[in-house]
Amino acid sequence: MHNALVHANASAYVYWQMSGPNLEETEHTLLGKIHIENPTQSRKYSAFKHFSRYIRPGAVRVGAMFDNGKSSSGGESEYDTFHSLNVSAYLHEADRSLTVVLVNMKAFPESVTVQLSEELGVQILEVYMTSSSASFSRQINLAVAAGKASLTVPAYSVLTLRGITAK
Repeated sequence: MHNALVHANASAYVYWQMSGPNLEETEHTLLGKIHIENPTQSRKYSAFKHFSRYIRPGAVRVGAMFDNGKSSSGGESEYDTFHSLNVSAYLHEADRSLTVVLVNMKAFPESVTVQLSEELGVQILEVYMTSSSASFSRQINLAVAAGKASLTVPAYSVLTLRGITAK
């Protein structure tokens, strides 16, 4: 999803098949039969939620990069997102929301500082995490001071940061 939205500049990402005949999800499906009643038990579904829950129609992808000037850090190139920490951000002017998604494909946690334009006026970021032990679970809010918020992204996890802009 990250690669389609960031590197291919796609305006949407849709699963071809939501579920199928298999008990577990496959590379072609979002859910297996065992997850139909409770989709949040599926880590794949929970990872999908990071790109679908708060990035709503009308949101526009905005520039998000690390100190290296790229949307990924740690791989052999900016397109090596399978071995990197990856970031994308989306601004929805109508509901005044900013959503930042961090995908850590590394085997170790990564500390980052998120730098936001102070003009946005975001003061608090809600944090949601999917990892080996959590499925889109709400974490402690991050305070934004002087446009910055620091956090650690756990190994093999997806984090969503969501804030409301002043304008």
